[in-house]
Amino acid sequence: MSQTLTLPPAAPATRRSWVGDLLAGSAYLITGFPLALAAFVLLVTGTAVGLGTLVIVVGVAVLALTLAIARGFAALERSRVDLALGRRLPRPAYRPLRDGTVGGVLSAGADPRRWLDLVHGIVAFPVAVATFALAVAWWSAALGGTGYVLWEWALPRDNPEDTTLAELIGLGDGRGPDILLTTGMGLFALVTLPLVVRGCVAVQTGIARALLSGAES
Repeated sequence: MSQTLTLPPAAPATRRSWVGDLLAGSAYLITGFPLALAAFVLLVTGTAVGLGTLVIVVGVAVLALTLAIARGFAALERSRVDLALGRRLPRPAYRPLRDGTVGGVLSAGADPRRWLDLVHGIVAFPVAVATFALAVAWWSAALGGTGYVLWEWALPRDNPEDTTLAELIGLGDGRGPDILLTTGMGLFALVTLPLVVRGCVAVQTGIARALLSGAES
């Protein structure tokens, strides 16, 4: 008798304020970079070593270990996506491993789901780098720009040849135009910060949903 594996339905989204979404999304993006870096290094190294040593059979075990590491990172990413989106993604079904070391290694390599975990660990890295950089830059612009009037006095102004952005675009010289322009840029970054973070989260979690959830959520 054949059995059909079904994925559990996704849980309803948790209602959060826009501040909660912003903080959860920012935490997801900022912590995603070091995790993606670690996953990328381990998985690319393991894959390269495994493929390079297949001729002496050792590569099969190395690839199986690499797939196990990829599954661990995939499980962690699913939990992070749950927190970022405020709802639980459907978990995919893995093929059970056969008994014995050899059987377990071979059955792990025959499971397409484990290879998708590996692909995600590699593909998600450049995306995580880009979203991390964008999130940090936008947060820095928002906080630094809106508070510029509080710390602008500490900037060195000893060189008379130094020019501010306000001077370069013709708004005038002196501290006044510089403070007004920088503060305005900071306010723009602050207002658009939730949209930028939400867009970055959508891109990064979209890859995770496509490769790690196994179904539309």
